[in-house]
Amino acid sequence: MKSVSIIIPNYNGQKLLEAYLPYVVKEKAFLKERCEVIISDDNSSDNSISFIKSHYPEIRIVEHNNNTGFSCNVNRGVNVAKNELLLILNTDVKLEENSIKYMVESFTDNKLFGVMGQILNIQDDRMQDSAKFPKWKLMDLKGTINYITKEKLDLLPTFFLSGACCMIDRKKFIEIGSLSTLFSPYYGEDFELSVRAQRMGWYCIFNKKVICRHLGSATISKEKRKKVLVISMRNKYFFHLLHHFNVHFYLYVLYLLINIPVRLLIFDLTFFRALGKLVRGFKDLRVEKKILREKIIQNSSKIESLFKLVKNFKEKTSHLTIKFF
Repeated sequence: MKSVSIIIPNYNGQKLLEAYLPYVVKEKAFLKERCEVIISDDNSSDNSISFIKSHYPEIRIVEHNNNTGFSCNVNRGVNVAKNELLLILNTDVKLEENSIKYMVESFTDNKLFGVMGQILNIQDDRMQDSAKFPKWKLMDLKGTINYITKEKLDLLPTFFLSGACCMIDRKKFIEIGSLSTLFSPYYGEDFELSVRAQRMGWYCIFNKKVICRHLGSATISKEKRKKVLVISMRNKYFFHLLHHFNVHFYLYVLYLLINIPVRLLIFDLTFFRALGKLVRGFKDLRVEKKILREKIIQNSSKIESLFKLVKNFKEKTSHLTIKFF
């Protein structure tokens, strides 16, 4: 069985660690020395570090002097990881019995990038995340739509892996450049990573046997709602400009420009704030897009369009009777 490094990004999560870290320790026990836990701390101001050191001295802590956001925090943890698989796990997630075991057992194909499972609301067991299906809304791709099937299958294709709880091949994660810091401090980085993996010829799966419970947005919920909306909108635009190539890139730019007078009429300040952040980050976007293009060309002779990636995924699921929720 493959070895696992559990990466837990933390920011002021002492109470969450107190509540849910015992389940991590319990679930990793079957791997014995073939599992390590790494908590990457993003400059917490609570007593997270002292709590971990006093109660879990065996856990490795990676500390940082500045608050940099989810992607940077996860990547720092991955940089010191030594095992074959990475379990990226939010502090507000409770692992259920055999969840790690079922995820590890999923890795039987060299083309598999990663696996996620059922993510249930910790309070009422409502399904938060299942297998993900891509859908277009005008020129915007929505990849966060949950689906289930009439067929009773344990494994399903998923368009992306939820960053709340997913297991990924470490070498592949590093090969494609880890989580993009372009999306810092949060939102959309897990979606973008999964699409990047598909461009390399890899795929992601949903394993129904894997169950965890999620409190949900424990860190982001402390932020002002308007700020969160601006960042999520900016990151949506970053994603499309990063993954649209050639004529589709210019069509998307045109799509954004056409939106400007419409948004002016309805006085949409969120749009213009997001657009401003997009313009300020455009230099970084160009650098990242160049790196992505080079990696794709190294791996394949052709850069597939985002439309083609979605079409390929839909063909994989065309034989299934799907219900969206």
